[in-house]
Amino acid sequence: MPAWRTTSGSWRLPLAQRSCRSWTSPTACRLFSSRVEVPVIDLAPLREHPARLTDTVADACARWGFFQVVNHGVSLDLCADFQEQMRAFFALPIEAKRPLKRSADNAMGWYDDELTKQRRDWKEGFDIHACRDWSQPDDTPLNTNLDGFNRFPPVEQLPHFRAVTTRYFDALVELADQLAGVMALGLGMPEGFFSELLREKHSSYLRLNWFPPCKEGGSPPPLGISPHRDAGF
Repeated sequence: MPAWRTTSGSWRLPLAQRSCRSWTSPTACRLFSSRVEVPVIDLAPLREHPARLTDTVADACARWGFFQVVNHGVSLDLCADFQEQMRAFFALPIEAKRPLKRSADNAMGWYDDELTKQRRDWKEGFDIHACRDWSQPDDTPLNTNLDGFNRFPPVEQLPHFRAVTTRYFDALVELADQLAGVMALGLGMPEGFFSELLREKHSSYLRLNWFPPCKEGGSPPPLGISPHRDAGF
């Protein structure tokens, strides 16, 4: 099933199955396991009163290093469109995806051979990095960084994939920018501290994951992705 990777290792529910309840404090929410509790934060005050979230976000960052959000402001229609395009991409035949495979000189694109802790992941992925100007060609120097340049499927195959994906990317960048402001306040810094440093030069990337059914055995059996830790801000 297509999914967004989560650092907690939990499944991301389809939109229709997610709870719309709100939490205004770092109250732990029990998810899928009696041993896994993840802070769930209501971001409704984020745009007009970000300071109200300072203690809540700072506490979640200090205790957990991650949290789940509700009322995040990203259009649910856009989320649904993005999921539709993601499913459409991974449903393409392998012959259509292979020309987009990432390489030694370009880390962006499709792959099905990633290793985690020296074990091959049972998944397919597709990575897209931030661009300075989506209206320009993906391989122009303006849109190229140390990881390479973005590769998108041709419009003849998926006419709406690039447009929807880049809109979704920009919506998440805006949300991340706002959350960075709250994190800065939690550290006793001006709200715009991180944004001034990162807004124009951030190296964010969006990862699409697909974990297909696995019929192989083995000891231990294959995993969609092995246990790991992620780095980043």
